[in-house]
Amino acid sequence: MQEIESLRKEYEELLKQLSDPELLSNWDRFQELSKRKNSLEKIFDIEKEISENQNRIKENQSIITAKEDRDLVSLAETEIAQLQERDIKLRADLENSLESGQEDSEKKTDIGNMAAIIEIRAGTGGQEAALFVGDLYRMYSRYAQIQGWKQKTLDSNSTELGGFKEIVFELNNGNVFEKNNCSLKLLMSSFSNRFCIPNP
Repeated sequence: MQEIESLRKEYEELLKQLSDPELLSNWDRFQELSKRKNSLEKIFDIEKEISENQNRIKENQSIITAKEDRDLVSLAETEIAQLQERDIKLRADLENSLESGQEDSEKKTDIGNMAAIIEIRAGTGGQEAALFVGDLYRMYSRYAQIQGWKQKTLDSNSTELGGFKEIVFELNNGNVFEKNNCSLKLLMSSFSNRFCIPNP
């Protein structure tokens, strides 16, 4: 079935994405991919049951065709009737799962509604670099408040003067990705920071 083959390719791609260590920093995306993976595995399990059921039907048909043992033929005929009923049920389950899987695929999170994980890291430059990171972080905090975004600090390493050697935070609850171009590297003479720049 061509549709199943297409889903298998999607499944392989999902496994690659789920094996990416960076995915753990975006828990919502991880859950979304895991849910889709489970949905596809359910479809593959049903398809496997249908194949195994068909093989048993063929085996019983061979027994009936051979007509070597009347009792075996009678048993085969009874079992075929049961297997055919099961085949109908399994195919209905597969169709429902495919429809459900298609709906899940269509409901994939719009990138505009996904959370953004932003990391600002001081390079060389000592306290000056750390203070600049602090300024960038406060700029983003203020911008997030204006946009009505939720902000959550994931990790930080502060300095005595109020700066940060490194800070990682999450912005959520809105069109974060539409307002940000991740990731832009800003290189300066004494330090570097990796962060997202908001569009004007």
